[in-house]
Amino acid sequence: DLDIFTMLGGMPRRVYGRCETVLHDIEVEDQACAMLEYDGGARGYIFVSTCEVGEGLLEIVGDRAALRVGGPELRRFKPPVEEFTRTNTEMWGAPKVEKVELKSPAAQIGAQYPGRPAPDVEEVELEPEDCESGHYVILRNFARAITDGEPLLAPGKEGMKSLELANAITLSSEKGEVVELPIDREEFDRLIERLKSTSSFKGEWGQTEAQTDPAHKT
Repeated sequence: DLDIFTMLGGMPRRVYGRCETVLHDIEVEDQACAMLEYDGGARGYIFVSTCEVGEGLLEIVGDRAALRVGGPELRRFKPPVEEFTRTNTEMWGAPKVEKVELKSPAAQIGAQYPGRPAPDVEEVELEPEDCESGHYVILRNFARAITDGEPLLAPGKEGMKSLELANAITLSSEKGEVVELPIDREEFDRLIERLKSTSSFKGEWGQTEAQTDPAHKT
């Protein structure tokens, strides 16, 4: 989720991205990755795909600690992702997921290389606070901001950050080189116009269907 990524990690200074259409029979990309460079020398990496199933993994690694959002586990997909993608007819369908918890004790770190010195690692499991979540919380907060002046949980300027990062990845992929942030808006607009002009879609849209993702129903 680019919103969480930029909220926790901030905006990079330089981006090298690659976007591809790997599995789906669509004109736009279904997979993207990017290497990021931040002020001060920090590095980051993003990989997003609609060709895979499961929850996202976010990890922030520093000098003294590493914070991981999402635990170690094995997920089995039934049917396999490629087969499901080719045969699924449901808008929000997904393969069945069987989760298998994996044990990764800190004592095993470095066990593959006996005698090689390694730092002591202390694993700390964090319990998130019990709080409301979901789109309805954001929508309610937005309404209260208008009527009662309640501070916004997700201001529009925060959403612009993730959009800028996504645009940078797209621009870098098309150019095949590193791009600086903020991106050149005129160059990006020219890219969009070129992609529109070379689009394989012609004519008018046919019948459309709108369904709410079951994960966001309350």
